[in-house]
Amino acid sequence: MLAGATTALAQESTPELAWHDTQGNTQSISQYRGKIILLNFWATWCIPCQHEMPMLEDMQRKYGEKGLIVLGGSVDDASSQSHIQPFAEKDQISFPLAGRNNHRTNEAVTFGGSNSSHRLL
Repeated sequence: MLAGATTALAQESTPELAWHDTQGNTQSISQYRGKIILLNFWATWCIPCQHEMPMLEDMQRKYGEKGLIVLGGSVDDASSQSHIQPFAEKDQISFPLAGRNNHRTNEAVTFGGSNSSHRLL
């Protein structure tokens, strides 16, 4: 379903990742310990991302009660940060989205990602 998806093997110690989402709430990987986390690094200007985000929303709605948590980390730069919330509203994205204000790119690299669409499960 997700082209280029990457599966990260569970480690005894997952690197801590915390940020403020677009709603101002603090999100962290550790608060979801014991859940299945799909961490998606994406951008509003990324055409494949625009197509996959509604699919990720569907997955969250379908499997959320079974323990799936979808989290989105935007790699948009300062020129496109303002597009994140309108993007989420247009596609009715309910899962937490974070902007790049907390060095998203560096965190993507920590988790094996890059500056483009990348998913970790």
